[in-house]
Amino acid sequence: MKKSKINLLYVLGTFPVLSETFIQRELLEIFRDKNLNVRVVSFRKGIDNIPLPPELKSKITYFRPGPFKIFSGNAIAFFRSPTASENPAPPDITL
Repeated sequence: MKKSKINLLYVLGTFPVLSETFIQRELLEIFRDKNLNVRVVSFRKGIDNIPLPPELKSKITYFRPGPFKIFSGNAIAFFRSPTASENPAPPDITL
């Protein structure tokens, strides 16, 4: 019986980032498992001078929503809760 591959998706805010090189090492280790189909989605591209192996570069997709999606998402959030009475502002504190 043939094993089916397991799909695995990493969703990251910014990649690559120097302070998170452990993620790069973890991904490279996971790529060695032939039973996994791994993809990486990042919302922002990190620092360009961090070297990435070709097998990792080919698995990264950078996702940036367009202005319309950002606007419509904010509009929906606003119309769901248009008044500040549900989340009142903290009292003004003067020192």
